[in-house]
Amino acid sequence: MTLYRDTTSGVIFTDYELLVSLGEEIDGLDDEDYLKQEVQLYGDAAIREYVIECCLVGIYSRLDGDAVVYRRTMDGELFYAGAIEGVFDDEMVNLEPAHREHVTFDGWLSDKILNGLFDVLDDVDENS
Repeated sequence: MTLYRDTTSGVIFTDYELLVSLGEEIDGLDDEDYLKQEVQLYGDAAIREYVIECCLVGIYSRLDGDAVVYRRTMDGELFYAGAIEGVFDDEMVNLEPAHREHVTFDGWLSDKILNGLFDVLDDVDENS
């Protein structure tokens, strides 16, 4: 999963959340606005291109790979990108098979972050 940090506010978005948020903002633009016209022609591809451009000029910074650490808020335990998938797998074992097939890792993690069960960190001092 790719995460993006808004460099002005510090808010962290999942890829999906950023697409939805920007899509809503773009919908509110005037019909003559170039970006809105691009989105009307090319859909999400235009929004993804806009996100790339925003990263290049420093509006968003991309957080992914080993740089991302998740902190479980109830106990403060830290999980690196690979380890968080183990937490997901552990939770999926307890679900009925009919429910399990509808849950994706990205959706599960987004829900956990949005509900405040995990925080996202990108600059953890391993010695602290």
